[in-house]
Amino acid sequence: MQECKRHEIFVSYSHHDREWCQRLFDDYINTTFGDCRIWTDAQIRAGDQWNEEIEQRLASSTVAVMLVSDNFLASQFITEREFPTILQRAEASDLRIVWFPVGITREALLARRPELAAIQGGSGFDDPLPASPMGCPSRTLEHVRQHIRQQLLAAVDPVGAELARLLDHRYELDQWLGEGNLAAVYKARDRVLERDVVIKVIKDKDQRQRFMADVRDAIRTSEEPNFINIYDAARESETAYCVVQHIHGKNLGQRIREHPRGLPVDTLRKVFSRVTTAISRAHALGVTYGNLKPSNIILDDGDEPFILPVGRRRDPAQDAQRLHDLVERVTACAASHVPPAEPDLEDLAYLVPDDFGEQIEPVDPRLTDQYMLGLLAYEMATGERPQLVAEPARLLQDARAAFGELPPVSDRRRLCPQRVCAMVARMTARRPARRYPDLQAVLDELRQLDDLSLVIARDSYRRCTARPDFDEAFFGRFYAEFLRLCPKAQPMFQHFDSADWGRQHRMLKEAVMILFAYRQQGDGELEPNVLSRVADAHRGVPAWFYDDFLDALVATVCGDGAADLSPFDPECADPTHRDLIEDHWRAALEPGIAYMRGRATLPPSAGV
Repeated sequence: MQECKRHEIFVSYSHHDREWCQRLFDDYINTTFGDCRIWTDAQIRAGDQWNEEIEQRLASSTVAVMLVSDNFLASQFITEREFPTILQRAEASDLRIVWFPVGITREALLARRPELAAIQGGSGFDDPLPASPMGCPSRTLEHVRQHIRQQLLAAVDPVGAELARLLDHRYELDQWLGEGNLAAVYKARDRVLERDVVIKVIKDKDQRQRFMADVRDAIRTSEEPNFINIYDAARESETAYCVVQHIHGKNLGQRIREHPRGLPVDTLRKVFSRVTTAISRAHALGVTYGNLKPSNIILDDGDEPFILPVGRRRDPAQDAQRLHDLVERVTACAASHVPPAEPDLEDLAYLVPDDFGEQIEPVDPRLTDQYMLGLLAYEMATGERPQLVAEPARLLQDARAAFGELPPVSDRRRLCPQRVCAMVARMTARRPARRYPDLQAVLDELRQLDDLSLVIARDSYRRCTARPDFDEAFFGRFYAEFLRLCPKAQPMFQHFDSADWGRQHRMLKEAVMILFAYRQQGDGELEPNVLSRVADAHRGVPAWFYDDFLDALVATVCGDGAADLSPFDPECADPTHRDLIEDHWRAALEPGIAYMRGRATLPPSAGV
């Protein structure tokens, strides 16, 4: 959904009509887009290059107001510089214009400047404003000010102005929240129930029937957890809208942009798990979504996600036309080196290959939802919008072949758990048959990732074992570091031959996996457990031995600058990664180490 626009209103007038300008306009006007600045040349400071300043302001404004009088038409600068620029930008749909006749009738004005007839003037002013406001009663002047304000609101936000007029009997439109290619979203106040609500209104009246059918479908999930409740909906002659629950927070896209390297792990897990669970429940009710993307998910102040309940019904013919329009807009922007609009970028990123090309089997919309959830997970994890279509124009000719492969999450977030990388890759497989059979299988996979410390420590150990010198170098480094930290243990190993060391290496390799398993089972002091046999075999080992064992193992994996020990895990070469991985290794092994420490009661015996 598009971010809040920044509007500036440029006032074009003759200095002979300065008094009207001062009476009618404040420095700012409050609109659904917030406070919009109203700029006049009275704001030019002494010493400024006034000609350049006026041109810059006119070029950056989105709305132009013209107070058209005989003086206005007689001004050489206005008629030769300002007026042609305003008309040119208006013809290019780059500028909205509101104009008012001052001291001259509309008919006489149009006779002199017929090009104004093609531009929407300030309605309701068939009679011109008097040449001077001096003789204008205060009530009339206030009426004029209010009317001009309404005209400016309509120029800044025509969709919002029409919606405000339509719903004025009950709702007070407050703030534009965002918009996509199909609809705009506003915060409003319900005057009857005295609560804040959100109103979603379509921008294309031809979409009314589809929109209302979508609302009726959405009612089935409206009361479900993590879906936004629908309060009301209506179809009017020129539009359609729905009133939904207001969630105080931000949409997911805004939250992701606050974290360009990816969301914090806890937030990512919470949001993805909740959204996937909600869509899985919708599937169980026979409802699919088909439009999952960051702008359609709102996070409250506690990062609890809520899914907008409408905007998902598909229409193949209309979808094909929208795709064609999308490709045209994006291609035109690329040709002119202008960045595409945010809604277009998001729509392009969340296209699904299932919708392209001839289908041997019908498209399963549940697998389409899974694909979009995979894209969502990728963007949350990396902070980067998925870019599977490098050349949008190819979509119209090559269909599914225009889609590339999603890069591994680990390319952007190196410590992302390997299971997460594999899960996202499977969810976003181009061939639907290679994805998970359903979202319940995705949720089962997520449950394997509940213990983050265990997941990261295991991934670190896998990187260590993947090194070709693991069996020889890893254990040599470990025992050298262990004996440096624990010299009292040297007598245990002084008579070892090569066979003994080989057995010891195998035992150490097994010990790491058993410590991981103990953490995963979470049995605590319950007996028997995976460490019971190991503890019985090591009853003679003193308790302090295990602290040195843990320190030596972590130092071998992560490195120890003080001991001039380089890390065995290549990711620990990055100091930030090293500290994080070390913390997770200690958290993953500490329960097992504590258990072994508590069982150490007898005198030392040979072997570890």
